[in-house]
Amino acid sequence: MNNPYQNEHLNAQVKKNMFDMQFFIIMELLGIFLCILSVLNTYRDIYTHKEIRFSDLLGLADDTIYNIEITEMPLELYPSYYMVQMGENALLVTGIDDELEKLEQTGSVTVQGQLRAFIGEKEVIKQVARDYFETNGYYRDNQKIFNRAAGHYLQCSDYSFIRIMCDDHPLGLVFGLVILIINSLCMCSEGTWYVYKNLHPACGSIRLSPQEIDEQANMPESQWFERPGLYCTPEILIGVKNGMTAVRYDDIEKICIRKKTHIDWSTAPNTGGMRTSRTYAASKAGDILIWANSDSSEYKSYQLIAVCKNQKKLKLCDATYIDQDVIDCIKEKCGPEVFDVQEETEDTSSQNNRMTISCDNNTYQCNTAEEFERALRKLLSKDSAEVWISENGERDEYPCIALLVGEDGAMLNYFGEDGSCYSSFNGTSEDKFESLCDGQYEIHTFQIISKKDALKALLDFYQDKSMSSAIKWDQLY
Repeated sequence: MNNPYQNEHLNAQVKKNMFDMQFFIIMELLGIFLCILSVLNTYRDIYTHKEIRFSDLLGLADDTIYNIEITEMPLELYPSYYMVQMGENALLVTGIDDELEKLEQTGSVTVQGQLRAFIGEKEVIKQVARDYFETNGYYRDNQKIFNRAAGHYLQCSDYSFIRIMCDDHPLGLVFGLVILIINSLCMCSEGTWYVYKNLHPACGSIRLSPQEIDEQANMPESQWFERPGLYCTPEILIGVKNGMTAVRYDDIEKICIRKKTHIDWSTAPNTGGMRTSRTYAASKAGDILIWANSDSSEYKSYQLIAVCKNQKKLKLCDATYIDQDVIDCIKEKCGPEVFDVQEETEDTSSQNNRMTISCDNNTYQCNTAEEFERALRKLLSKDSAEVWISENGERDEYPCIALLVGEDGAMLNYFGEDGSCYSSFNGTSEDKFESLCDGQYEIHTFQIISKKDALKALLDFYQDKSMSSAIKWDQLY
């Protein structure tokens, strides 16, 4: 399958989808192979004629299905146990009461059964078989075969295909079905079905070929937005992460931003500590903290949907936030009235606040509360970090918060516009010192709070830049 896109970003996304599709096809074939293998083994067991080799009667049980032909009426040595002659050999057989009626009518009948050993209460039947063999001279020259033949019997039954497959060959069937089910779910969630859309892009009332889309994306004026996976080109808007979707600006009647709330119910051990875990598909950028006490982690994603003039709806992206630059670009191309005002106000209100996080000589601009929370969770998951938080990232900008992260807790310093300074306070009277940030700071233990409480206070700071009421504060000056 050829990749029709030469543009760097389009080509990379299509390659990823193709790789996913190839991987899932291989897994699908593996699942089918295991199921077929189980079916073939069952077919072989039931329909392949196998004769009993008395020299191999070693185990207590044998799952192999043997076929024997009975041409003479056998002697019933014990209730429902019949001694069947097989050439120079003989063996006790049970479960053939119904077949004996057919034997009287036809003179010959073939039965299927599995070898079983006499154990427990059936030892008395074993003695009956030994007495019969001794009386009739069977296996007189080979004591080993004599003991084996006397210690086994053939358990006959109506062996259905499903029963044998489930009883004797369940592993291939179970693993094959599990792989097929999980693989089918992953194919949907990982966007393998988007491969078709990459080759046949979803469009509005005006059809666009992959070559036209690629040509537009390669224009110098085109803007690429990595996180939502959007291309704003001179003539069309392209979404790549939900399968190739493209729409001309003059074909857009309305743009809606739909907000979806997701909850991660993962829970840490009940020690009040925390552990790290990989985020889900909507927020794969880093690690999140999973807190104890059955707390849930809530995050939002935003879908950018274009309503075309033929009333067809195209989902251009589904991301944890949409850059303001994307909205500005669309307004510039289509006019500000293109957005659904009510939905835009509701869904982009959280993007009006901005906050800057500085850590380890790196600066992160957070345009939404969700983005701010993800960045904080990642920093708080570390065992050591020194963080400065303010609106624009300036050291002389107030109000602001300094955050020191330790292995088991964190300390906050709030600097107000009036020159005041407050430190986090955990409410204890213990006055010891603890080293944070690899020994750079010696902090009073009563200033160290849990990382969970620190996160709550910082999220409150994002909203109105005031001291949070979620924790206690101690004024330093």
